[in-house]
Parts: sequence; structure tokens; C-alpha cells
Amino acid sequence: MDRGFWFRQEGISFKGSPASRTVSLGTDLINRGFLTQFPGSSLAAFLLLASKGAEVEAKKLSLQELNCLIPGSLNEVITGLEYLQEREIIVFEKLNTSQENLDLKNLKKDEKIFISLNPSGLMPSQKDEKPFCTTRNDSELVEKLLEFFPGQPGSQALKQARTEISRWCDDFPPGLLEELLNRVHKWLEHPQNPHERAHYYLRAIISDWYEKEIFSFEKLQEYDRLYRETRELARIYGFKNYHQLNPIQLETLQSWLKGGQGLSVQLACWAVKKAVKQKRDGRPSLDYIERNYIAPLKDARIQNTEKAEAFFNKRSKEYHQNKPKSKTSDKNININEEADEDEFKCDLGWNKLEWEEPE
Repeated sequence: MDRGFWFRQEGISFKGSPASRTVSLGTDLINRGFLTQFPGSSLAAFLLLASKGAEVEAKKLSLQELNCLIPGSLNEVITGLEYLQEREIIVFEKLNTSQENLDLKNLKKDEKIFISLNPSGLMPSQKDEKPFCTTRNDSELVEKLLEFFPGQPGSQALKQARTEISRWCDDFPPGLLEELLNRVHKWLEHPQNPHERAHYYLRAIISDWYEKEIFSFEKLQEYDRLYRETRELARIYGFKNYHQLNPIQLETLQSWLKGGQGLSVQLACWAVKKAVKQKRDGRPSLDYIERNYIAPLKDARIQNTEKAEAFFNKRSKEYHQNKPKSKTSDKNININEEADEDEFKCDLGWNKLEWEEPE
């Protein structure tokens, strides 16, 4: 039987034979947080498709086959695939159709679908990345951005656009405007986004930067990270769409992830899953999760799920050991269930919020 891996000084190759395809991950990329972008079964799915060369040619697979090769239950595998689909890292197509963005939950387990891999959909972690640099000066950036605006040379519309873009050059550094160009070019790669509407997209980004006071590349990196992680956290909780979050909900989720004591997205997602599992009398509110899970983790400065599990197990054990004997002792109240959700509702209007049903 062939060896399972081959060791060399520059790396270890795990494969059944020397002819097998190798998927390599650089340690510098890993140290920058590459692996943290893949919750649940999504990393296993990504590596499986990469090993099969799905970025070159779409692979015909069924959910049943994937479930045999990827760890987790069928629902966990589907959740991982949907996460990759949302981020446009993989694309699904039914056989004999061109339908994309399939609802995997409606597929039969043995029904074959085409899956292609799009590694360019990955956004490397920006944690240690240096600000984007550009050799273009303001006048060059103005001309490049002006290409996306309608109007004939010398027309009043184009003159107004030039004045508008010049103001952007005064307010934003060149590297940030270079990133703006990159984003509009990526937006135009989608067939449904016509060139004549690109100026609307540019203005929408700029308006968002002004509103959020993003005037540096570092601030943009932090905002992008917070957006990706908050979207993932909202999905784990049960919101069907990130944009359905109201301002209070959005602020609450973001507060769990940012600041000096902010949790990693993996730990915050673990806390949400734990709370949903423990709260047997209905889905817990965000306030309940924050009081019973997020705040204790922050106070204890815990940043990984193993320590979090041990921490809550210890608290639960101590609670049951020290719980006074009384008529209420037979209620089997768990330390994470002991407070009713209504007890934790505050004057911010938690009881008035309309929650989306979990997916």
C-alpha cells in the first residue's frame, strides 16, 4: 500500500500516489488568517473541489457523494457549500440547464449537479496586509474614473463629473481610489452589470465611504473584515439576508467582533450555536446571547472554542454543585437556561424586534 504522505524539507504532500494532484497552502497565507475564512465544512469542501481541479472544469457530484467525503452531517455539508456559494467561491449548475444559485435543500441526495470552483472569489485576510500603493497621480486617476461616466468630451455632464472626481482625489488617498477602480472592474465582470451604470456603482461606494468616514486603506480593510464576519454571524443566527438586519441588530452583532475585547468570528458563531442549542423554550434573542455567552467570554478573555467549552462546562458544574436545595431544584435549570428571555429584555426595544425565521 502506498504511503499516505511524502515528506520533503519544503513541505509535506498528502496524497495516495505521486501522480495525485496536490493542493498547497503557504504558511504566510495561513498566518494571515486564510483558514479563518472557512467556517464549518466549507474548508473541507473547498479543498475537495480544489483537489479535483474544479477551477479548470466543473465536476459532476451529488450531495450524497459530498457527504461521504466531507465531515459533518448532510445539513452541515449543505451549509458549508451555501457559504462558499454566497461568497462566489463555487458555482452550481443543474445538469442540462444553466441555472445557478440552486437551493441545495430542495435537491435529492443522489441528484447530480455541476460544481465549479472560483478561487478568485477568495479575499485573503487583510490583517497584516500593507496599504495598497499606486504610482498613478491624481490626474491619471481622474481620467481613469472618468471613463465610467456618460457624456461626450467637453459636455457639461462630463465637466461636472470631472469636478466631482477631483473632489474625491482631495478627500481620499490615491491607494483608496485605486481600490475603487479595482472594485468597479470586478463589478463589471458580471454580465448583469452594464458599463453605462458603473458611475452609479462608483458613487454608491464613495457615498458609503463618506458616511462611514473611511479615509484610509486600513480603515477600509477593517470595515471589509467586519462586514464579512457580521454577515456570517447573522447567517448562523438565522437571518436570511444580511440587509434584513435593523440598526440595533447590526450594531449588536458588530459589537461582538470589534474592539480590544472583540471575539473572533469563529468563537462568536460557536457562542450563537451553543445558545440556540441550550435555549429549549424558543430561539434566544441577541440580548440573551450577549448576556449569557458573549459578555462572559469577553470578560474571561477567551479566544478559542476549546477554552470556551471548558469554561462553560466548569460554570455549569459549579452552578449545580452550589445550587441550594429547594422546591425549584427539580426543574433542572441549566446555567445557560436559568434566565428566561423576558428577564433580559431591556429598554432598547428587544421585545419589539421582528426576527427572521432560521433557515
